[in-house]
Amino acid sequence: GFDVFDIQDSVSPGQQRNGAGVITVTKQGAAFATRGSITCTASTSDGSSSAGKAVKILELNSGKNTLSYFDPDTNSWYWGVNFKVDAKPWTRMTCTQTAFDSNGKQIAKHTYPANVVNDGTVVSYGEGETSMPDTTKTIAQAIKDIKVACNL
Repeated sequence: GFDVFDIQDSVSPGQQRNGAGVITVTKQGAAFATRGSITCTASTSDGSSSAGKAVKILELNSGKNTLSYFDPDTNSWYWGVNFKVDAKPWTRMTCTQTAFDSNGKQIAKHTYPANVVNDGTVVSYGEGETSMPDTTKTIAQAIKDIKVACNL
């Protein structure tokens, strides 16, 4: 089955609204149900969506020794930078980090879902997602610059 409800208060970009519902499995359906799921969709009559809008990068921690690193615990190389944006906490967006070598050639690129925390720092979110992907030692040591872009 399905249920429809309306949120009467306006919702700002990045803001969340919670809803509650009850799923009833009938006696007849209980013999066949192995799992349940709830999905939600949203629609709006507001034509002034900010989706796709670029987010301003405020601070990029990309010092010479912070573009890539080796983690002895996992015996793996990783790359990426920490950064802050001009967006409210809990703003969700898509971010892309692009790595370049000393000749300005693109050698790695990673796009991931991201979320803004209280101080404007961007973190990845979602199962298996990371803002610091693994790579090879050769690529990690060749990274000389990283550019970051995020969009709502």
